[in-house]
Amino acid sequence: VLTLNAKVAIAVAMVVFSLLLARFFLRDIREGLSALALGMLNLKDGEYATTLAYQNKDELGKLCELYNDTALKLRSEKHWLYQRELLLDKVTQSSPEVLFLVNDQQQVIFSNIAARRFFNCPIGIDGKLIDNLLNTAPKGAGAAISDRKEGLFTLAVDDNEPQTWYMSTGSFTLNNQAHTLFILKQMTRE
Repeated sequence: VLTLNAKVAIAVAMVVFSLLLARFFLRDIREGLSALALGMLNLKDGEYATTLAYQNKDELGKLCELYNDTALKLRSEKHWLYQRELLLDKVTQSSPEVLFLVNDQQQVIFSNIAARRFFNCPIGIDGKLIDNLLNTAPKGAGAAISDRKEGLFTLAVDDNEPQTWYMSTGSFTLNNQAHTLFILKQMTRE
């Protein structure tokens, strides 16, 4: 017959043993959930290169495998978009047309090399206010750009004869903000 102290000691030992056993069996699940949480934080930060090492064939393992497949697909799509962005940048930068994009605060957020030359700003015009740039633009361009009227306009460049240009604009929303794209093309040489 066991004494009360022996019964309590056995009960405590069984509880401790059960906790250790549960901790041992739940260790893989805890590590898998931790890895999955870290992976989700990486996805949230736009980092798609991280894959999860949890390889068990349980439900959590299937979830980690799905995460890895999704991360690989997102990484591939991000690379594809980056390549398209590089191509688009190459095309716009080599275009002879003056291209610049203005946000709703009238700040230039994108321009090509021809726009920098047009506004006589060799270091670039991105980040500058369009009103400040109109001071360095050729005579006649300021009114046309300020009015945002599509069509022909004339520039007086140095002592040469006037040049005819064509301006087209397009408005669209980008990142929940209104933007206007200006495209200026010299028509005189055409």
